Amino acid sequence: MKTLLSLSLVATFLVGCTAQTVTSPTPSEPVTPPAASPSPTGNIQVEEFTLDEVGARGCGMYLWKADRKSKDRFVFFKGLNPDSMTMRINGQIVKFTRTAGTGDEFYGQQTSQTFRSEDGSTSVVVEVVRGAKQDAEVMAIDQGTIRVSKNGQEVTTPVVGNAGC
Repeated sequence: MKTLLSLSLVATFLVGCTAQTVTSPTPSEPVTPPAASPSPTGNIQVEEFTLDEVGARGCGMYLWKADRKSKDRFVFFKGLNPDSMTMRINGQIVKFTRTAGTGDEFYGQQTSQTFRSEDGSTSVVVEVVRGAKQDAEVMAIDQGTIRVSKNGQEVTTPVVGNAGC
C-alpha cells in the first residue's frame, strides 16, 4: 500500500510539472515591448520650441530635427549676435554664447560653431553643411548635427534647416 501511495504521488508530481499552458498573443492582444534601458548618453533631452516661445526673429540660422516634416518647431536658433543662440534642453530654454567658429561664414554663422551656456554647465557643437540658396536671402542647411554635452554626458541630434535674413 505504501508503494502504491508513493507511486501515485510521484505520478501526480510529474504530471503537474510537465503540464504547462503556453499561449501566444492573439492579434487583438497588444504585445508590450520590454522597457528601454537607459541611454548611454544619459538624460539630456534636446527639445523643440516655437519662435514665439524664445522671441526669435530676423536674420540667423534656424535648425529643426532632420526627421521632422513640418518646419514650425525648432531645436536651435542663433541670430547675428554671438550671444543669441537659444535651445530647449531638459524642458528649459537655455541661452548660449558662441566661443569658437570655423569653416565657411554665411549670414553671421559658420559651418562649425561651439557654444557655452550662460551658467557654463552646458556646451554645444553645431556642424552643418550648406546647401543651395533658396532665394536671395535664404540658404538651405542640407544636413548637420548638434552635439550637447552636460555633466559628462553627451547627446547628438541630426538636423537640417536654413540661414538667412
